[in-house]
Amino acid sequence: MSRELDLRLTAAASIGREAGQLARELFERGVPAKFKSPQDYVTEADARVEAFIRSRLNELFPDDAVVGEEAGGEPGRRTWIIDPIDGTANFAHGVPQFGVSIGLVDQGRPVLGVVYLPTRDHLYTARSGGGCFRNGRPIHASACADPATAYVEIGYSPRSDRAHYLRLLENVLDAGILVRWSGSAVLSLVQVAEGSSDGYCELFLNPWDVAAGIVLVAEAGGWTSDFFAGSGPYGGRPLLACGAAFRGPMTRICSEGLRGTDLLDPAHGIGPLVTT
Repeated sequence: MSRELDLRLTAAASIGREAGQLARELFERGVPAKFKSPQDYVTEADARVEAFIRSRLNELFPDDAVVGEEAGGEPGRRTWIIDPIDGTANFAHGVPQFGVSIGLVDQGRPVLGVVYLPTRDHLYTARSGGGCFRNGRPIHASACADPATAYVEIGYSPRSDRAHYLRLLENVLDAGILVRWSGSAVLSLVQVAEGSSDGYCELFLNPWDVAAGIVLVAEAGGWTSDFFAGSGPYGGRPLLACGAAFRGPMTRICSEGLRGTDLLDPAHGIGPLVTT
C-alpha cells in the first residue's frame, strides 16, 4: 500500500505543480468570472485546470474514480477528489491567494494530499504515515495551547447558517483568540499544517475543499475533526483543524459556541468534540 501511495503521491505532486502553473498563467492574463449561486464564483480557469488534472489522472490511474468541484463524478473504492482553484473569489478579484488541491480517498478515508500555491511556488505533499512536506522539507503544526496567544481562521460560506456563524465567531473572539480569514479553505489548512495558523473552523465545506488538506494537517502532527465520518461528506459539513496541543481549547470553544445546534450531531456536523 505504501508503495502504491508513493507512486500516486509523486504523480499527484507533478500534476498539481503543472496545474498550478496553468492557473497562474490564467490569473495573470485575467479571465471573466460568473456565479454558480450568490457569492459562489466560477471562472473559465476552474474548468480548464480541472480538465487538465482529470485527463492526467485518468491516463495514469484509469481504475481510480475522480470527483471534482466543477465536473462532479461518482466516488469509488479509491477516489481522487480535486479542487482546481480553491479561493476562486480571490482569483476573480486579482488577489493572489488560491491553490490547487488534489486528495486521494481510499475506502472512505483520506490517505494522500497535494496542495500547490502557484503564486508562492509552495508545494505541500503528504501521504498516510509519511510526514508532511513543503517543497521537500518537513513541516509541523503549531505547538500553541493558549487561546490568548492563538491565531485562528474562521471561514465563512453563504451556505452556512449566518446565526450559527456569528455565534461561533463571537465565542472565539470572547476567548481572546485573534481571528482572520484567507478566503480559501485549502490555504487555511496548509497554514495549520505549517504552523503559521493555530487553528481553522468553517461550518460548510465540500470534500474537494478539504480532502488534501486533512492529510497535510494530520501528517504535520495536527488534528482535524472527522469530515469523512458517518454517511459521507458529499452534502457539505463543518470542519475543525488545529495543532494537536490546541485541540482541547479549540474543540471546547467551538462546541460551546455551537451548543444547541445540530452541528454537534455526528450525523450532521462536527460531532461530539468534548465530553461534558
